[in-house]
Amino acid sequence: MTIYFISGLGADESVFQFLDLPGIKKVVAFTRIHKLFPVRFLKWSNLITADYYFGTTSAKESKLLHQIIQDTDDVFMVWAINCRMTWKNVNIAEDIIHIHGTSDKIFSIRPIKSCVKITDGGHFMIVNKSEEISKIIMSSI
Repeated sequence: MTIYFISGLGADESVFQFLDLPGIKKVVAFTRIHKLFPVRFLKWSNLITADYYFGTTSAKESKLLHQIIQDTDDVFMVWAINCRMTWKNVNIAEDIIHIHGTSDKIFSIRPIKSCVKITDGGHFMIVNKSEEISKIIMSSI
């Protein structure tokens, strides 16, 4: 059975390890400073930086992403950020097809040893590169 990991769909945790985090995220993860900020601040800061980090490519995508952030449950957001910052994966699946964007600013492609690359794909590529991703999946079935 083949498992697909597509950056931006929450499957990243199964592939990445703590050591794969960029420097600033390692500091945040180690100090757990992210727990000091109220959810309102986290959402506000996400709204300011979301388009850059998620890689939206149009006003329509930006509007969708900002609505997703606003609609995200506060408890879930805190839980998800904490899980990502404290994740310590030791088992990397072998029977996978990892699809990853070359421009993902949330999870860098640099530590990925083997993946199908989506040129200029960001963390929001499931929306703006969906046809390309579908073709890759369909061709491997």
